[in-house]
Amino acid sequence: MITLFHGNNFQARYSILVDSILEETELFNQKTIIILPSNRWEKSFKSEMLHISKSSALIDAQVFSYSTFIGQTYSKLSLFDSELARKREISSFFKLLIVRKILNELVLQLSFYTFEETPPEGIIKSILSVIEELIKNGFDSDFHTGPITGFYRVLTDIELCAFNFTL
Repeated sequence: MITLFHGNNFQARYSILVDSILEETELFNQKTIIILPSNRWEKSFKSEMLHISKSSALIDAQVFSYSTFIGQTYSKLSLFDSELARKREISSFFKLLIVRKILNELVLQLSFYTFEETPPEGIIKSILSVIEELIKNGFDSDFHTGPITGFYRVLTDIELCAFNFTL
């Protein structure tokens, strides 16, 4: 289970199932993974989490910023197959799968709103935060080639959603 937090509202979260990816790669052991929009939220969240609930499953969760999560993914991937981890195309494609899962789920949430309604600001912020971190972490290079092409189409869909909802 991946939980994506946005902004200062640590209680507002979107649960995205990525069991298929996690099981196939065996990178994590069925724990909750919390992804924050950027590095600056990571420390704040960890201290805030202690005040939520002692019995909460969040206490045992793995907390990463988006970029840290990707870094951990690469690190753990190299433990299983260092040759595979060195291949830029394959590692980029693996990163692509995770991000597409997250963004597809957020776009799906947008689809529940009619064109007359305004979707929650948090969903839009979540999408924009993921895209921002994505670009910071290297998706701006070779953006239109290889496995990145598929992700570019997802971004186009999001842009269309944003336009249709006049956000």
